[in-house]
Amino acid sequence: MLRDFLCSNSAGEAVGDMDMLEGLLSVFHQHDPLRYLSRKELKRLSGTFREKEFKAGQDILVQGKVIKMAGFLIEGSAHFLISDRHGNSVNFGQLENGDFFGEMVLFSDRTSIITIRCNTECRCYIQNIRDFCKMLNLASCVRDYFLSLALERARAAYKALLEHIGNKGLINTTTGQKTISTPLERTILFIKNNYMRPITLGEVSRFCGISRFHFSRIFKVYTGYSFKEFLIRERLNAAKKLFREGEMNVSEVCYAVGFNDLSYFSRTFKRLEGMPPSEYMKMAKNMPPLKTYKV
Repeated sequence: MLRDFLCSNSAGEAVGDMDMLEGLLSVFHQHDPLRYLSRKELKRLSGTFREKEFKAGQDILVQGKVIKMAGFLIEGSAHFLISDRHGNSVNFGQLENGDFFGEMVLFSDRTSIITIRCNTECRCYIQNIRDFCKMLNLASCVRDYFLSLALERARAAYKALLEHIGNKGLINTTTGQKTISTPLERTILFIKNNYMRPITLGEVSRFCGISRFHFSRIFKVYTGYSFKEFLIRERLNAAKKLFREGEMNVSEVCYAVGFNDLSYFSRTFKRLEGMPPSEYMKMAKNMPPLKTYKV
């Protein structure tokens, strides 16, 4: 199939010479969704790539900088780095021949959360990020594949970062048992114990020991919620418990759990619970065991 495709492609097309085209098709076939694309789709896709060389020690992507390209490593090797807020870098993996890079643009504001640095001289086939985004529309399985790759690498990056800043756990001196194991888990406990206060993203990221940028992304990966969404759900869980106890009215519950606007509290409660808080309070005594949001 590759040879037939190559023979049908003219040497003068934007993709470059036949060797590069053959290399591209070969690397496409290492990534399942791409290997099943039609001949026409492969031909169009190959035209979006060009060859680029990087020197040993040069960065392919830089943490904190806009991701402008994606592509495949063809020759050489590189490693993944993530830095803490003090600029200390943690190595959390290798980019090998045939591996793709640039996919993390899928769940960020196009700012790279990692650095990819060449161990040796590297040769890559790259495309601009707009062409990568267009490639995702070829089929849903293509988008799912690269999203899965992005999430896998993000988890590896943040796991390494958390270990770097103190993932050793707290030891109970009486029992000798490990209690809260990671800075992020300690931060979640901090939120659960302080939801009634006007705590901010800046405050909790400092408590965790990482920047707001990294905290926001790792928190979403770990919990499935943004910090704001998580805090709202904690407050609503507490509100529902107070309604069940039946000793406070709606206004008192609103301010007790950390909301400072009764209207906003009522709208948010109705949106997530399906009824206004006043109705929930009336029904609370006859309701089954308390339903809370899993956080």
